[in-house]
Amino acid sequence: MKLNRFREVTAFVVTLTLASSLFADTLFDSEGFESPAYSLGSLTGQNGWGKDGIGTATVQSGVVQSGSQAVELTGNYSEWHWRELNYTADPNEFVRVTAGIMRASSGTPTKNYGFFLDAYNLDLDRIGRAGLGVSGGNPALYVTYKDDSFGVADYVLETGLSWDTWYTLQIDFWFNKQTFDVYLDDILISDNLAFVTSANDLSDIDLTKQYTGGATDIGYFDNYKVEALPVPEPSAISLALLGLAGVALRLRRGR
Repeated sequence: MKLNRFREVTAFVVTLTLASSLFADTLFDSEGFESPAYSLGSLTGQNGWGKDGIGTATVQSGVVQSGSQAVELTGNYSEWHWRELNYTADPNEFVRVTAGIMRASSGTPTKNYGFFLDAYNLDLDRIGRAGLGVSGGNPALYVTYKDDSFGVADYVLETGLSWDTWYTLQIDFWFNKQTFDVYLDDILISDNLAFVTSANDLSDIDLTKQYTGGATDIGYFDNYKVEALPVPEPSAISLALLGLAGVALRLRRGR
């Protein structure tokens, strides 16, 4: 009887989790920049991608996170590569962007400032960004947000990352709170970071390179995806989890 009750509560939790995922609205999925949606060569013009700046984003097959193709950012200029979203968020949802990101090592001592996922509202004002900069000679997680004490700036949240290593970057934009959370390899690094500019909509979330004169290092992006997800309602899930914990405790005591 106890085991059956445990199974019932477990099934309820799983059902809630699956139901939440079913309500996700995919705003854009690069599908890993794979063929046939993408061909090797310039990203600009493929699948709706545009750009600002003179730098180059290239679909290539030599360095990938998964599959057989990914995008590299090169060139002696700062650059923004965007795919229009033009999305106004519902008050009861948040927007999540995920992408693989890597900084390749180079023999040039001077490195580019950073490679970022860079979000803008419909007025083309920055909402926030996160990506890989450099600190202490190694890649580091840089995040641009508004701090109550120091204002809008780039803040270093994680150091000691590695060159030539793929990381999965995730940013959750909570328009109902005007904040965002940053994850690296599914680990929450920081939450409730204030928007740089207030926003209830998204123009785009760019693949960005901020250039430093004399730098030659390259940044890579893969598996770029943007989703609108419902803001969780914790009451039902919390009650289910409490019930699951209670049943587990009673089973243990029963032994």
